[in-house]
Amino acid sequence: MKKTVLIFSVLVALLLMIGFAPKIFAQGGFFTYQFASNTVDVTVGMKTQYRNGVYNGTSNTTYIVYPSGTYGQYSASNPYIRAYNHKTHTWSDEVLIDNSFEWQTDNHNYPQILIDNNGYIHVFSFGHGTRIVHATSVNPRDISFWNKETLHFNDIQNATYPAAYKAKNGDFYVFFRQGLPDVWHEPETVLKSTDNGKTWTVQRVIDPFHSADGWNTIYTKAMYYSSDPEGIHITFGVHKNHNDSFDKHYYVFYSFSDNHVYSASGIDFGSTIDRDEFTSCAECLILDYDNEITIGTIETMSISLDKDGSPIIYYVYLGPTSPSRGILHIKKWNKAIKNWQDTAYPGLGDIVGGNNTEYNSTNNTTDLYIRIWEGALAPVYLYRFDGSVLTRIQLIYNTTNKIHFNSDYHPEIKYVFGSDSYQGWDTPLANGSRIAAGERDFSQTNSCSISQYYTNMVWSGNPYFQYPITQPCLEYSIGSSLPANGELYSALIPVQPNTTYKISYSVKTEDLTSVGAQYPGSAIVSEYNSSARESDALTANRIHTGKRDNVPAATGTINWTSKTYTFTTAINTVYVRIRLLNAGWGEAKGRVYFKDIHFEKILPGDFNGDGHVNIYDYNLLVTNFGNPYTIFDYNALVGNFGK
Repeated sequence: MKKTVLIFSVLVALLLMIGFAPKIFAQGGFFTYQFASNTVDVTVGMKTQYRNGVYNGTSNTTYIVYPSGTYGQYSASNPYIRAYNHKTHTWSDEVLIDNSFEWQTDNHNYPQILIDNNGYIHVFSFGHGTRIVHATSVNPRDISFWNKETLHFNDIQNATYPAAYKAKNGDFYVFFRQGLPDVWHEPETVLKSTDNGKTWTVQRVIDPFHSADGWNTIYTKAMYYSSDPEGIHITFGVHKNHNDSFDKHYYVFYSFSDNHVYSASGIDFGSTIDRDEFTSCAECLILDYDNEITIGTIETMSISLDKDGSPIIYYVYLGPTSPSRGILHIKKWNKAIKNWQDTAYPGLGDIVGGNNTEYNSTNNTTDLYIRIWEGALAPVYLYRFDGSVLTRIQLIYNTTNKIHFNSDYHPEIKYVFGSDSYQGWDTPLANGSRIAAGERDFSQTNSCSISQYYTNMVWSGNPYFQYPITQPCLEYSIGSSLPANGELYSALIPVQPNTTYKISYSVKTEDLTSVGAQYPGSAIVSEYNSSARESDALTANRIHTGKRDNVPAATGTINWTSKTYTFTTAINTVYVRIRLLNAGWGEAKGRVYFKDIHFEKILPGDFNGDGHVNIYDYNLLVTNFGNPYTIFDYNALVGNFGK
């Protein structure tokens, strides 16, 4: 098979938490994502629809498996494992599970991990069309030593793309694309074990029969485990002659209760669904291109659930650009009319592959982790979908990363990131990619109150922007050698109306020269009404631009300098955006940097913003009574004096 190999490295983000009680700060309920300093070098390759980590409560440990090792131009092949101890907050050494895999340029080894009810760790490793290797830890919850066996079945000579799940009753299910001997027929198959992997049954789930026309290869696009009803939601495409072309995608549900295949409305196809059945099932069809499409324009998909338990499919039709990217679509199953409803979201920009979703049963919403192409990077954003409205929450990680969720995750390690590098057939693989740990942090664990994602906006000229990568105290910059007007603006921040807030930040400039600029090197705060949405233009539903007399400017060349000022929101303000400016209105040239951005509500009467209401505020009020302070400010000071 001649196709470009997708190799990427794992970065498991590590939470730097102080306790587990969420502490909402900055009045908007912000959360920041922190990254660990203790990282470990590995080389890995994984697919986003599978889960490569699992947490065990008895050992209070998260276990992560991945392929690693390189040999010349060949891709990472052998399965490795690391363990993260949540008590000591340390990683174990890397342990090689099996070194017998064949070296291939397109290996596709995505090891899967399960822990049985007795604590033994099970790792399933498949290469690209290789044998199935099942490794079991010699001791419970211990990665040091392994027993390995190759699973032999009469008509399974090779297997690709494993996806392993453990049912609530402890049964194992291992899905994979089966390669049948002597014919080019690759159905989706599942192995089931009811005795912790000692014995197995084989079931061809999708497309069990060979077809003479070449449409014989099943590619699963997404798999999603649900606990009620328990089973696996599956989307899949049918490829011609393995990888020549495709033209349709389908959805089915595999039930753990009876091991049958069902449509979205509950049509029971029995233990397998063949080609005649899924092609004649109108509700099984989710995408139809009307003609054959080459394999390079493949879909990327993920699945979650709606409030009523119906499947929701998130997909992008990837175009011919490099890297391939396209528009996000959300396709919901409507139980009432028994039909799929598709909504496109072109306003998000170009989406690249490697997206994932997580359903939150507590509030019946879905978190979407979406990679948006921004010219050089494809950062991961967190969006939230409540069944009808899609809202951007914030940036997760500002580099080119795929995201993978761990099973039964501990709050400290929830997901795995993988950063892409696209390798050609004869290009040696790069070593030294990173694995680390992490999750969202609701506590204020460092000097930065806000680590909010900022979107760039060009008003004139050709400014360039620098975004943060891994620093907890995020640093942003805007620069231009010629006069230009650009800014970085935050997501919408919920605030209270008629309330005083303080913004503080550090600014540094390098030859920043005003060319008619009103607010060079400044951070301003615009106000918005209740109709504002993240998808709006920056000026939509805005009720205050952020122009204020007390906004400090910065020009010339200065080292890091702290700036702060306060303002009071309007009576109908519901949201604000922080806007980092190189010029504001007008233009400027040179470069400005921002970091340590704080935004907080202050006590009424705390006019100098030091967190207290005292004699210093009284003196400020007396000096400036009438402009801007009034009798209402005096009443606020009296009411809070001494706090």
